[in-house]
Amino acid sequence: MNTYWDEWTRRHKTWFRSEKYSSKSIPLLAHTSNIVVKGLEVKVYSDNGHIDNDEDNDLVYLSDTNERFYNKKEIDFKITSALTTAEAAALGVTNTINMNTPQNVESSDGVVTIYDANALTVAKPEQLYVDSYYRESHKPRLLLEQTISDTGIVSMFNHYTHPALGKSFFVLGITRNLMDGAAIMTLRELDNEP
Repeated sequence: MNTYWDEWTRRHKTWFRSEKYSSKSIPLLAHTSNIVVKGLEVKVYSDNGHIDNDEDNDLVYLSDTNERFYNKKEIDFKITSALTTAEAAALGVTNTINMNTPQNVESSDGVVTIYDANALTVAKPEQLYVDSYYRESHKPRLLLEQTISDTGIVSMFNHYTHPALGKSFFVLGITRNLMDGAAIMTLRELDNEP
């Protein structure tokens, strides 16, 4: 709330002038650099869908494995999707309200699933990430750094074929050397399997 500080001035009455009042209002919010809140406490109470689960389990997403090549990656998701009461009960996880769960703007509920237009499927974002990472990393792929003449047609969105290797590559990054007129591209082998 934008409150005001009022400075009141009273001019005393004399024999040749009358008494006069004036005020000067100063908006306080315009002169505020920060607000310190002390002792804020928020409590959330829930019946947990009438499910008693006293276990302290974590939810872990795992991908399929390819025993010929092992590419391990462990991550902690900073933002996680919400679980329905049925999902939490089936997985043995306590269904809690989490600060790192995004909300659906229309319903104010936690986001449970999203639509992936590339895979034409609906799933949890964590499941889609693990699936995409597995498809990208389940077998070894060539990583190539190639310097080419920068004629203005070098793009992050093009695919390139190396004639000596006979493989197609997509661009991970491009560094340009303006003095030499060269583009140093970091390329990764395309997966041609479905």
